Amino acid sequence: MDQQLNLILELWAPLSPIATKRMFGGYGIFKDDLMFAIFIRGILYLKSDVVSRGDFLKYSLKPFAYERREKSGQTKSVALSYFEAPLDIYDEPQMAVEWAQKALGAAIRNKKT
Repeated sequence: MDQQLNLILELWAPLSPIATKRMFGGYGIFKDDLMFAIFIRGILYLKSDVVSRGDFLKYSLKPFAYERREKSGQTKSVALSYFEAPLDIYDEPQMAVEWAQKALGAAIRNKKT
């Protein structure tokens, strides 16, 4: 597992248990079977929703996006409801937990029933 991902999991130890699963060429990060973060290509993305999106936009954080090939052969950029985490979380453990809790809240609110 990536050293940076291990650091993230250490910072989030107060939220344990947290699980990871290989996906998207990176890792999905789960708590209570809810994916609340993605770690891919060295970047941590956190789940957002209408309640928390403003916090991400306030920091000018970018969404996780990928290119999808349409049946027509054209490519389309698809943005998911995960945004980059602020880099300050790596130096501020309490901030890391607070942002993880925001992402968990978004995952809970968006949970399909």
